[in-house]
Amino acid sequence: MLGGFLVFNADTGAPLFHRRFVPGFGLHGAKSQPALADPVGLALQLFAFSRFSRDLPDKPSLESIHFGNSGLVGKMFFASETLATEPRQVTLVAFGDLPGPLGQRLASSLLKALVLENSPGPSG
Repeated sequence: MLGGFLVFNADTGAPLFHRRFVPGFGLHGAKSQPALADPVGLALQLFAFSRFSRDLPDKPSLESIHFGNSGLVGKMFFASETLATEPRQVTLVAFGDLPGPLGQRLASSLLKALVLENSPGPSG
């Protein structure tokens, strides 16, 4: 199940776009604490995780976070791209209860589609 996704500026943490497919992105605990699924707060927290991993030696890229029980949305899958129109990197986080490789591929494909959709056409 895919609970939704969130896109943010990888350099500042500013949220750029989000889509919920289920309330609260399907995150466990969001029913009782709606602030857990606030897109601005989520973007800033996930930016911090992502930024922290980029600052480690060898600059690893954060690919996923797993938490909670099976059957609940307990996984977050990260994908990053640099926009062609401006030198800005964006990160997409997909929330879902999906197998690791599928979730990672889905996050990457969603981000590539969003970047392509928002890129200028051949005529500029």
